[in-house]
Amino acid sequence: MKTQTAAQWREVEVAFTGPDAANPYTDVDAWVIFTHDSGRQLRRPVFWDGGATYRVRFASTQPKGEWQWSIHTSRGDQDFTPASGTLLASPPVHDHPHKAMTRGFVRAHPSGRSFWYADGSPAFFVFDTAWAMPFRARVSDVETHASDRQAKGFNAVFLMSVQPDMNARGPVGRNLDEGFEIGFHDLAERRLNKINVEYFQYFDKIINSLIDHGITPVLQPVFHGYGWKGLDVAGPLVPPGEYAHYCRYLVARFGARPAIYLPCGDGSGHRAPGCRRRPRDPGLGRVRPTHRNPLPAASPQRRAPRRRVAGFPVLSDRPHRRSCSRSARDHVGSVATQGDHERRTQL
Repeated sequence: MKTQTAAQWREVEVAFTGPDAANPYTDVDAWVIFTHDSGRQLRRPVFWDGGATYRVRFASTQPKGEWQWSIHTSRGDQDFTPASGTLLASPPVHDHPHKAMTRGFVRAHPSGRSFWYADGSPAFFVFDTAWAMPFRARVSDVETHASDRQAKGFNAVFLMSVQPDMNARGPVGRNLDEGFEIGFHDLAERRLNKINVEYFQYFDKIINSLIDHGITPVLQPVFHGYGWKGLDVAGPLVPPGEYAHYCRYLVARFGARPAIYLPCGDGSGHRAPGCRRRPRDPGLGRVRPTHRNPLPAASPQRRAPRRRVAGFPVLSDRPHRRSCSRSARDHVGSVATQGDHERRTQL
C-alpha cells in the first residue's frame, strides 16, 4: 500500500474492505491504533460507509515522523483489507480559513474558563444557531450561509445532527416546504439502529463547507428538549447504549476535523423543578426557557447573552440551554472539543 502524507491537524482517510454483516453499523466493532516514532499512540474508531466499505479518519498531532497503523476488531472472524500501513507526518498548512488547521485543535484551558489551540494561542467562539442545516439545507445553501456568517465574525455553529422529532411529517428532501432528510429510519420508533449512510455522506460535504469558511460545527446527536418542531423529541427516549454508539459514530466520522460535540441539548425534555417558562410568543411559534435581559431590545448597550458551554463563557444569539438527561450523560460524557482527539475513542 502506498504511503500517505499526513499534514499535522489535517484529516487523512484510510478506506477498507470489510465484513458483509447483516447490519454493519451495529454488528461491526473495529478500530485503528496509530503509533508514532516517538512511541505516542492514538486510537481511532472505524465506521461503516455503505456496502463492504469501512473507513477510518485520522489527524496527525505531530509535524514530522512516521505513524504505523494497524486495524483491530472485537471479533476474530471479521477481516479487513488492508490490515496495516504507514503515514508520513508533515508540517501543518500555513494558510487556511479555519485556525485549527494551522494552530491545532481546540481544547479546554486548564483554568476551566476558556479555550486554547494546541499551539497555546487563545481561542474564542462566537456561536451561530442553524440547528436544522444538516437535514434541511443543500450544500449550495450552506455555502451562502457560511459566507455570510464568516463575514459577520461568527466562527462556530450549533447543529442538530439529525431531525429529532419522532412525529415530524413532511416530504423527504432538502430545501422543500416542511421537508427534511432522514438520518435514521427507525428514529420515529425511539431507536438508532437503521442508519441512512447516504445522509451522512452528504453531511460530510456540509461539514467541509463550514470548515472551509472558518466555522466550527457544534454537533448535537439527538436533541433532548424541544427538538425541531416540538413533535415528541427522541433524544431522552433512545436506549442509552444506542445513543452512545451513535455518539461514537459521529466521533469516528467527524473526529479528525475541527468539531465540538454537544451530547444532549435542552435537558431531558421535562420541566426541571423551579424552571419557569414565559408565555408562547406568536412571533416565535414556540415556548422558550425564561431568559431575562434588563435592557430593551433597541438599547445600544444590549449585547448577545453570555452563555456557558461546559463551564466556558461564550457569546451566542440564543438563550441558555439546559444540560442533558442523566442516562445519556452517564453513557456519553460532557461536551467534547477538537482537542479531545486522543480521548474520543473512549466514547
